[in-house]
Amino acid sequence: MSEVNRPKLMNWILGVFTLVTFALLGISPVPNAGQPVVMKPTIEAKAAVVANEASGKVLFDQNGSEQLPIASMTKVITAYIIYQKIANGEIHWKDQVPVSQYAHDISGNYELSNVPLSMVEHYTVQQLMETLFIYSSNASAIALAEYASGSEKAFVKEMSSFLESLGIENYQLFNASGLTNNLLGKYMKKDFKADAENELSARDMALVCKKIIDDYPEVLKIARMDNVSFVADSITTVEMKNFNHMLPGRSSYYKGVDGLKTGTTEGAGPSFAGTVKRGGVRLVSVVIGAKEPEARFSETARLYDYIFDKFDLVPILAKGSPVKGKSLEVVKGKEKQLPIAYGKTVNLHVTKGTNHVKDLESKVSIDYTLPNEDGKLLAPIKKGQKVGLAYVSQTDSDGYLQYDRKGEAVPIVASKEVKEANFIVRAFHDLWRKIKLAF
Repeated sequence: MSEVNRPKLMNWILGVFTLVTFALLGISPVPNAGQPVVMKPTIEAKAAVVANEASGKVLFDQNGSEQLPIASMTKVITAYIIYQKIANGEIHWKDQVPVSQYAHDISGNYELSNVPLSMVEHYTVQQLMETLFIYSSNASAIALAEYASGSEKAFVKEMSSFLESLGIENYQLFNASGLTNNLLGKYMKKDFKADAENELSARDMALVCKKIIDDYPEVLKIARMDNVSFVADSITTVEMKNFNHMLPGRSSYYKGVDGLKTGTTEGAGPSFAGTVKRGGVRLVSVVIGAKEPEARFSETARLYDYIFDKFDLVPILAKGSPVKGKSLEVVKGKEKQLPIAYGKTVNLHVTKGTNHVKDLESKVSIDYTLPNEDGKLLAPIKKGQKVGLAYVSQTDSDGYLQYDRKGEAVPIVASKEVKEANFIVRAFHDLWRKIKLAF
C-alpha cells in the first residue's frame, strides 16, 4: 500500500481535545478536492465484516451487528480458552487427553466433521488442537473442553465469561463445538431447543478473531497447517486437508491468507472467519451464510480485494511529531513549560486518491498520567518520557470492533528534558503554594 506524505496528512487532524486542563484546539484542514466515491460491494451472505486487525477499525460492515448462528467458528472461542489455560500453566501442549463416552460417540458420527477418537487411546492437547483447526473436529472440541474444565458445561461458562470480558452481551453459547443441538443426539442440551445453535454477530466474531491473534499469534501456525496425518489408533490414520480453501495450493487460494476457521450448519450456512496479511497490514474478516460452500471464500476474496484495491494505509501522525500549539506546565523545574510530542506513528485506512478528509474526522484526546501538583507535571522529566496517552479515532458509522475502543492509543512524550530546579527555587515554590492555599 502506498503512503501519502506526512505534511498533507497533518492537515487532516481536525481537533485536539484535552481531558485535564487544556481548552479545545481546532486545526483546520486546507480545502481540497472531495474524497473519491468508492462503491462498496454487496456480499452474497447473511452478514460480512472486515476490520484492520491491529486497530480493530471496521472497514466494511454488511449486517454485521445481527446475532446469527456461527457454527464451527465457535472453535475459535474454544481455542482461545485452551491457549489461555496453557499460558496460565493449567494445561500443557503435551498433556495426554482422555476421551469420554460423549466425545467418543460424537467422533463416530461420520456425517459430522470429525476424526475418530478411541476411549482406550490418549491424544495430546497439540494433536487435538490441530484436528480442531485443520479438520474442524467436533469430538476434539468436546474432549479438549472436558479436559480443560472438567466438563463441557463448565467450559462453556468460561467461554461466556471470555466474551463478556470483551464487552459482548448478545450471544448464545451452549457447547464447545458449534454443532446444532439436535446433532448432539442423546447429548442434546435440554435447556435449548433442538434447532438451537451457538450465536454471535459477525462483528463480535471478528473481535474474537482479533483477540486470539493479538494474544496468541502462534494460533496461525496451526490454522495454516495442511496435509497433516492424525493417528487415531494402531490401525487408523486420518490424512487431514485443511477446510480453508484460501490457503496456498487450494481451490480458492488468496495470497496472504493464513487462517482462520470455517463453519457450516443448517442455520448458519457456509461461513468463514478469515485473516490475511499483505504489505504489513493484517485484516480479519467474517462471512456468515454464503450461498454455497465455495462462495464463503470467493466472497471473502471480494472483501479483501475491495480493501486492498480501494484503500491506502497512511500515516496521519508521525512518531516524534509535536502536539502543535500545546505544552505542559511544569512545577519545580528549571523550565516552566514542556513541549510534547506523539510517541508513535498512527496509520489510518483512507480511500486511495484522497486529498482532503472532510468526512474523515480524526480526534485526539489527551489524558496526562504523570504524578503532578494541581494538574501540572512535576520535574525532573526526561526527554522521551511518557507524560500521557492520546487516542486517535476515525469517526465514521462503522467504528471499531472493540466496545471500549476510544481509538488508536498513542503515548504522549516529553520533547525535551526538564531538570529539577535548585533547592531555593523549590522552597519558594512550596511557600508560595501554601500562601495561595491559605487564601
